Amino acid sequence: MATIGVDVDVTIVRSDLGLIGYLNNLSGMCQSVNKLIADHGKIPYDVSEAYPDLTRKNTLDYWHQDCLYDDLIPRHYSIQALRNLSKDHDIVFVSTVVGDHYASKRRFLEKYFPFVDGFIATCNKQYANVDILIDDRLDVLECVNRVGIIPVQFLSPYTQTSTFKPEFTMSDWCGAEDIITEIGF
Repeated sequence: MATIGVDVDVTIVRSDLGLIGYLNNLSGMCQSVNKLIADHGKIPYDVSEAYPDLTRKNTLDYWHQDCLYDDLIPRHYSIQALRNLSKDHDIVFVSTVVGDHYASKRRFLEKYFPFVDGFIATCNKQYANVDILIDDRLDVLECVNRVGIIPVQFLSPYTQTSTFKPEFTMSDWCGAEDIITEIGF
């Protein structure tokens, strides 16, 4: 039995698409994931770079909403995959929270993932007591790898600040159970 840590934003829910919509509304622009990829090759994690008339504060204001996750839905098959994994493993969400969105994120997780064992709100994921961490950010995975947590990258269209190459990657939730088995748990 392993304790599997799972990131929330981008990995479980496309809150980033909400951010792009939010910034489109503020700026009057009409960006999309495909347009951002075409223009930039990969989308910058600081999406405000694609909105030159907006400030970084405009971007950060999105993450301070207390209703941020209320209308979002989980990625395809994430509920089923984590439910299946929870039969043999402990599942804990490990996620960064900003401002007032903690309550909204917690409601979202309790609504869709009531079978999960816990939720850790931290930006220092290397201190979470987990055996495996599934996350989209290579810089986070590099840090957890240094302390002996097995990193699994959830692939995303975003630029990375690290060149770390984890052994295990996934592009969707359909193969999650196979990856955990391959790791040896």
